[in-house]
Amino acid sequence: MTRFAAFGELFGSHRKDAKRLAQQAAEQAASGYPEAAEALLDQGFANEAQKYESDLWLLKCNLQAREPEAKLACLNACLALHALPLLAARHGHLPPAATNLRAASPIEHTKSGPIVTVLMTTYNSEARVQAAIASVLAQSWTSIQLIVVDDASIDGTVDIVEAIARVDERVRLIRLSSNTGTYAAKCIGLQHAVGDFVTCHDSDDWSHPLKIERQVVPLLESSSLVATTSCMVRVTDEGEFVARNVYPLMRLNPSSTMFRRDRVLVEVGSWDVVRTGADSEFLERLRVSFGEKSVHRVRQPLSLGSHRADSLMNGAATGYDVDGKSPARAVYMQAWKQWHLESRHSAIRLFIPTDPLRAVNERSFPAPSSIEVDAELLAKNVKEAGSSDFGKHLLQACRWAVRSQQIASIPTLGLLMGGEVFRLRWWQRPERVAGLLVWGRKPSAIRALRLTRSLKTPVQYLEDGFLRSFYPGQQHPPLSLVVDDTGIYYDSTRPSAIERLLESPEDLLANGVANDVVRARALVAEHGLSKYNHAPPLAQVQAVLGRPLLRTSDTERVLVVDQTAGDMSIALGGASAQTFADMLAAALAAFPRATVYVKTHPETASGRKGGHYATLADGERVVVLRETIEPLSLLRQMDCVYVVSSTLGFEALLAGKTVHCFGLPWYAGWGATVDMLRCERRTRTRTVDELFAAGYLRYARYVNPETHERGSIFDVIEWLARQRRMAGLLGGPHG
Repeated sequence: MTRFAAFGELFGSHRKDAKRLAQQAAEQAASGYPEAAEALLDQGFANEAQKYESDLWLLKCNLQAREPEAKLACLNACLALHALPLLAARHGHLPPAATNLRAASPIEHTKSGPIVTVLMTTYNSEARVQAAIASVLAQSWTSIQLIVVDDASIDGTVDIVEAIARVDERVRLIRLSSNTGTYAAKCIGLQHAVGDFVTCHDSDDWSHPLKIERQVVPLLESSSLVATTSCMVRVTDEGEFVARNVYPLMRLNPSSTMFRRDRVLVEVGSWDVVRTGADSEFLERLRVSFGEKSVHRVRQPLSLGSHRADSLMNGAATGYDVDGKSPARAVYMQAWKQWHLESRHSAIRLFIPTDPLRAVNERSFPAPSSIEVDAELLAKNVKEAGSSDFGKHLLQACRWAVRSQQIASIPTLGLLMGGEVFRLRWWQRPERVAGLLVWGRKPSAIRALRLTRSLKTPVQYLEDGFLRSFYPGQQHPPLSLVVDDTGIYYDSTRPSAIERLLESPEDLLANGVANDVVRARALVAEHGLSKYNHAPPLAQVQAVLGRPLLRTSDTERVLVVDQTAGDMSIALGGASAQTFADMLAAALAAFPRATVYVKTHPETASGRKGGHYATLADGERVVVLRETIEPLSLLRQMDCVYVVSSTLGFEALLAGKTVHCFGLPWYAGWGATVDMLRCERRTRTRTVDELFAAGYLRYARYVNPETHERGSIFDVIEWLARQRRMAGLLGGPHG
């Protein structure tokens, strides 16, 4: 073990011990044993555990700090562990609370940067809204648009906000005459957002001056991120830090989600329009739609939330009771989780319209009546709030740019991408596009990537899906497509979205996915489906030829799979033309009693492209198969399969065969294949079912060939199976 590894292990151990001690102290205090809690704290501080767990400082504030100055010192010690500048009290005789804090010294402001729109909804917040707004306007990130949407307050809230807006042009007030809840108000305010990024801020919270900066910087540094979140601690006006479940005190701030406005609103929409609980649904929808790693959590206490009896979190109708339960929230959470699960399995788009009226009238899942929003009152509020240029921006964001006319002419592409696809000429520089689409890692794609620097827009790599169509060719558009924001599945030289998914700790078969995998695999096997599906099964080919293609005297059969010369997956899979010669020699040596069948690529047999075994002749132990054959019917007759990077290798895994990989296809390196090469990035072990779930259910998008809408793998399977039956290609398990 290196010195640095040993240090990391020791640090991790200290941190675990410190967290365990903090939890025990918090539980003792909550159970009515403050002396025992203080004894644990004293023990922890004596052992310097406070260097590893910031919650210990907050517990010290609760249990041992009596005076406001001592409480503030504990809070600052907590912030210092997260490299956050210190705070001071606005009124020194009062304890630190969400209404009584400011920066202890001037904060350096950023000179320029993209605008961040901050949405703040208010309702009878006159006692707290001024401090909340002040904390937003005092941010180090000064490129801010603050939209305050007042949800029909009857106190002095509006007067306070109007006074602030008169002296700071970054603040805009939208007044609603009917109370329809915070999420309806957020969605109305969102219609007037101009920022590249959007976040929210509760009207009774206070944020550290570095909050926005620390959340926006990761988004600027990594185009693969779509959102960031941060943490908060809840504090009473008396300066006591609290948590609903006692520990930890620092926890995720649900309203802190900062997201890329155009991309998120185009692909997943905005918040659900209900009275409570929609922040959690929105955040989870982002994770499900874009992937866990697309949402980055800044694990720092960047906000202080007001803990009070009349808040949305603690109110009788919308919040949690003394036992930490909320029947309405629980029913709502169960409903949206079921929607996420069903949509994920059927590949239906998880989307809630950005138009709040549509969101209410076209619900994708049910909500308890106690938290529903009145559609008539909402319509009135929307009308009063007026229109903006928001729709124009969103329309532009639905546009995907391509440089290639060939890509632009794919008729199913717009449907699969959820927007308009247009060809970008070299002289055009559109202001807003959702992204640039390129095809895999072709040289033309590499050239097109230079555009991303000037357009400042993300790139998406495209390739045909693993169940593409009945026939190959441009005249038969793809029914499935893979869309990758990192790389592409056949390029082992760099990460890809599917590799990231397989390397993640996520259980890929959880929540019913295992059942979908079993069903889909059974249907693929039953109907002999592959990437292209026009090939007749082995039995039919032999019947037409009037002779067997496989020797009846074989005791063992090995299949060696050829690929077309110049196939990019060969070089990007760490192989070369020599690899094919080595692979054939290895198969012959490993199975001295077997007949080795060499399957040439269909395009090699037709003469359109060259292959690596084009001149190979039949011999005593070698048989060359140049006929077009349904892959699964051939694979069933083999004992094992040798491939370089062909997708046929994964289909062999689906058929239960041992697969030897001489290159690095996407399914190699996870323990399911016998690998000649190694990819250092691939460290996890995955089953064939997990590989299928990742590649066929998560990585690929599908078109329903009947309705011409986004569909699922089962829509495509059913249609392809019907086409094969109509064409008389009756293979199946015995084909």
